[in-house]
Amino acid sequence: PAVEQAIRDLLRPGDTFVDAGSNIGFYTILAAQIVGENGVVIACEMMPETAKILRGHVTLNDTAKVTVFEGALSDTSGEIIYASHPDGKHGQASIARLHAGPQLAVQTRTLESILESTECVRVIKMALEGAELKALIGLGESLSKLEFLVFENRGAPEVVTWLQERSFEVTRLDGNNALAQGKAPS
Repeated sequence: PAVEQAIRDLLRPGDTFVDAGSNIGFYTILAAQIVGENGVVIACEMMPETAKILRGHVTLNDTAKVTVFEGALSDTSGEIIYASHPDGKHGQASIARLHAGPQLAVQTRTLESILESTECVRVIKMALEGAELKALIGLGESLSKLEFLVFENRGAPEVVTWLQERSFEVTRLDGNNALAQGKAPS
């Protein structure tokens, strides 16, 4: 509920929203409804079957302004790495924590490559099951375009430290999530 409320409080019509770790698209659809026809929603999901469901939800909800990128967000693009998830829990797929069971080869992408033609990003929601820091590093120069980051933070002090070293103010939303506020892009 805290993540949903933060997104509702921060997003406005016409904004750009990035759903990094979209899963089946709950936050993607919510953001598309808020930003409206003049806004932009970018959804990133690495698991092919989950991305297929995400695309179906985008179509079902008639959210034409949503662009889906398939790939694992990281600090470099074009590498093949392995993802896994606990049995039956596709929403916990991770490239940072390999689970027992089958592994799937996925290609990496950087947020910088995805956002190269974007001027300003109002909010990124990031839930990457331990791969948040690499994805943030992969923002590169695009970090300066970011106003707010709502991110999963289950005891990963290196993510908070990295953000604070780059002048973001970080506050806790709840036991599992945090909010980072940067300087508004000029």
